[in-house]
Amino acid sequence: VDSSAALLTTARANLYSGNPGARYIAEPVQDFQPDPGAYDVICLQWLAMYMTDADFLDLLRRLLPSLKPNGLLFLKDSIVPTGQEQRRDGLRLLRTPEHYEWLLRTAGFHIVKHGQQALEPVGATNPMCLFLAGGSPVSYIPDPDSEEHTETLLPLIGWDSETGGYHLSLQALWHGPHSQDWKSHVVQYWNERAATINNPEIAAMDLKESLAFLATFFPPGQRFKRKGLDLGAGVGRVAQGVLLKYVYTVDLVDTGAHFLREAQRRLGTLNLKGKYIAAAVEDVEIEAQAYDLICLQYTAIYTSDEDMLAVLKRAATGLKDGGIIFVKDNVPSDPKKFQVNHDSGINVFRIVAHYRHIYRMAGLRVLAQEQQQEWLEGANPVFMWALQPEGP
Repeated sequence: VDSSAALLTTARANLYSGNPGARYIAEPVQDFQPDPGAYDVICLQWLAMYMTDADFLDLLRRLLPSLKPNGLLFLKDSIVPTGQEQRRDGLRLLRTPEHYEWLLRTAGFHIVKHGQQALEPVGATNPMCLFLAGGSPVSYIPDPDSEEHTETLLPLIGWDSETGGYHLSLQALWHGPHSQDWKSHVVQYWNERAATINNPEIAAMDLKESLAFLATFFPPGQRFKRKGLDLGAGVGRVAQGVLLKYVYTVDLVDTGAHFLREAQRRLGTLNLKGKYIAAAVEDVEIEAQAYDLICLQYTAIYTSDEDMLAVLKRAATGLKDGGIIFVKDNVPSDPKKFQVNHDSGINVFRIVAHYRHIYRMAGLRVLAQEQQQEWLEGANPVFMWALQPEGP
């Protein structure tokens, strides 16, 4: 869209083969009437500075409904240097970044990300602000690696590995109109899956590194006094290959009764006193101060933040003095964006900072964090954490 037909003719010639099916609309941007739900991305670059606040607000309000779900508006424009007030520079109105943020929020947009850019030589050119904004609220978490957790915020945005689309909010995914579909797909997938070891090609390397990771916390000689809990135990692969190397008895929890029957068959006399509890991880009651080791492996990806937080808090009360919560799970291939998958029901790979935020909210400290080293080429990374309740 541009008011200059000549510029659009040049744009069409330059973009022809790389922009099939596009329209080239010769009219002032202020008059453009976009179709509802038409665009994934809308770009406004070096445009707003030629418009009054009233005209720009009117444009923003017309553009917001034209974004697809999770669509984004990209705004880039010249601003005044830090500490200066907005001013006129010929035909241009140089605003502050705070004023642009106010305009976007007033129009109904939610800020996803923002920043500034300076061109060389500094002082000879005006700095620029950059905004990504959408129609859905964005969740933020404190950066766990910053010295003051409240100073630096990280946006929780992600992408869908099946559709390629973006998600601006995990809360919308878990609590939106399709949240029940999400949960039912997970239950249906595991109810229909045979009671066998999932991904046997990685089982040996997975167990080997879990054993090495936990060895620091469970010196030999005390195994017969220890008890473990496996949340999301499946057929007992981790209980058999890891937990029972460090504890004498393991209680296993899983929603699938057929998985637990297979687990009981596999473990047999190795776990004579262990219980096999058919329940959802988020619903199970955990006995207080009963366990030396509580395991959540490949379980967190199927639970919401609220459920995960509740599970971890109950798990913390279930630990004996000196006990450990062991979490092992997938993280995204892009370390800055969560990843939504559809390969085993629907699941979410959180970023590492998100896991650490949840642990802190649950009152847990991270004793150790490691990435699985031996793994399938091209597969998503896997991280391990050892957690304990914060001290008084």
